[in-house]
Amino acid sequence: MRVGELADRSGISASTLRYYEKLGLLRPASRNASGYREYTKETLDQLKLIQRAKELGFSLREIRALLVRPRGASRESVLAAVTSKLTELERARKELGSKERHLRSFRGRVLRDGDTKAGGVAQWLMRQDKEQNGSTLTRSSLGHFDREGHRVINLAADEAKKYHHGWLGTEHLLLAFAQLDSPAVRTLFTSEGLEIDDLRKAFETVLAGSETSDDGVSTTPRVQRVMGIAEGMALRDERRATSEDLLLAILEDGEGLAVGLIRECGGDPARVAATLREKLA
Repeated sequence: MRVGELADRSGISASTLRYYEKLGLLRPASRNASGYREYTKETLDQLKLIQRAKELGFSLREIRALLVRPRGASRESVLAAVTSKLTELERARKELGSKERHLRSFRGRVLRDGDTKAGGVAQWLMRQDKEQNGSTLTRSSLGHFDREGHRVINLAADEAKKYHHGWLGTEHLLLAFAQLDSPAVRTLFTSEGLEIDDLRKAFETVLAGSETSDDGVSTTPRVQRVMGIAEGMALRDERRATSEDLLLAILEDGEGLAVGLIRECGGDPARVAATLREKLA
């Protein structure tokens, strides 16, 4: 078949087919006596593969790297490409969750301030920028967590106040999780041998001598990020974020003090995260 027929049968424009050929994704089977390119049914199968890879988020150049090899793509190269793509998607999901959180918080401030005053929009936007390094916990900013999620965050804030910390970090959230009555979370902690007394002792050792403040508690950028991750998980299922979402977000972020405290007390963050993923799937 010639390029026009191939375009009709595949639903892909002739110009796109020529571009695919230029990139090396397609090759005509032969040329006829007049010099026109001739394609076979196998070309249609190749186009289906390309379209499927595009649906999975691969770029044309990535698809070429996978498909156009003398002996085909190896299992290792395919796994490496998929892992890279999953990493990109996870990064994008985190960014979207964080943006959604900031927009909700911004909306809450606008609603609380009432009618727009002269210069009000500019003031709200500038206040948003100033709060990127830490935001004060408010009921409106936590409106997209369920009741148990609220309870964890409130318990964590109480822990921060108890130690006169001016910040709320993942370490405070971990102490809150260790106090939950939730059977799911309690079972996870017990299976790893994580007891509140041991976690608190490790917490106090690590944070001994930390600067204290009684000016209120603000969330750290890392906590804002993990809350955004938790919200992103929940948004996919059109529900409110749960305490389990928040714990999994902390574990998947993987860099907070909470993860270090779990290891310090003999737990395995990766194993806890795997168990949570199965539960939330």
